[in-house]
Amino acid sequence: MEITGPIRTVRKVLRGFAPAALLLCSAAVGAAQSPTARSEAERPGRLFDIGGRKLHLHCIGSGQPTVVFEGSYMQFALDWWLVQPAVGKTTRACSYDRGGLGWSDPAPGFENAALIVSDLHAVLAAAGEKPPYVFVTISMGAFYARAYQMTYPRDVVGFVFLEPAHEDAFLVRINGKQTPLWSVSEEQAAAFITWLNDGIRPPPPQSPPYEMGPPFNKLPSNVLRTRLAFQRRAFETSQAQTVADQIRDFESRRVTAERLHSADAALGSLPVIVLTAEKANLPPLTRVGPAKTAALSSNSARRLVKSTHMIHLDAPSIVVKAIGEVLNAVRSNSTLESPP
Repeated sequence: MEITGPIRTVRKVLRGFAPAALLLCSAAVGAAQSPTARSEAERPGRLFDIGGRKLHLHCIGSGQPTVVFEGSYMQFALDWWLVQPAVGKTTRACSYDRGGLGWSDPAPGFENAALIVSDLHAVLAAAGEKPPYVFVTISMGAFYARAYQMTYPRDVVGFVFLEPAHEDAFLVRINGKQTPLWSVSEEQAAAFITWLNDGIRPPPPQSPPYEMGPPFNKLPSNVLRTRLAFQRRAFETSQAQTVADQIRDFESRRVTAERLHSADAALGSLPVIVLTAEKANLPPLTRVGPAKTAALSSNSARRLVKSTHMIHLDAPSIVVKAIGEVLNAVRSNSTLESPP
């Protein structure tokens, strides 16, 4: 097998394989972080023990189904600040910090879908939260929420996906061709990671906290400062992975992508709303996510939003409305209406 691509063009290559690179980066933020750093915003939720370590879970409101928010790479419970309070007026609503992020204790390894599913299930149980759940996700969060639904299919009754990632967009370069991660072998995936690390890994960013401007500046200033501290710590931790760590955790993602690609990953007639941003500046290969994710359910609807990729910050009222539509569809066992 040949792994192709000249080292001198690594930055171009990594941009071309942004989803795969994102998987690698997201794997690194779960370990070796301390949640005890000073935070300007008070912790909104509680810490729940899940077997020797604690995760931060913030739940408000009452009613069923319970809405569970799942963020993307290097995102926190605080990111749902503009959405969760409104949802909590009509039903139970829970956000949380994955292991090693925000106020949560470090994970026992690097972040991967299997660990995320296990941790989320454990912290919801420890807090006494009960299914059914409606998941609201942004970007990579769709990957994790769908993995949760595959593991606990009876617990999940609907989804609202914001700019969802999809397994068909995670490409690796095998024998000179961009190939979906779910279709490659364990050996090919390991060889790809080895190639990426053949002296070409970019140095740690000199100024990792970059999300202070729009749309993040719509968060309250104390929340934004806390988020910045969390993000800085996550960036610093992301540089600590060894090649062996990357190979192990990339394999976990390959297996998850393979599972999600299977026929068993279809969502049947669960109500699903997919929100797509008009202004999202993402590589073309990431744009397959919304259409393919919507196609997983026979009861889905798509909405185009005048927003950047961060729809929950740019257009929180639209997100709240979509959540309400899915909740109504679940409660009335009805079909979602398409927009005029």
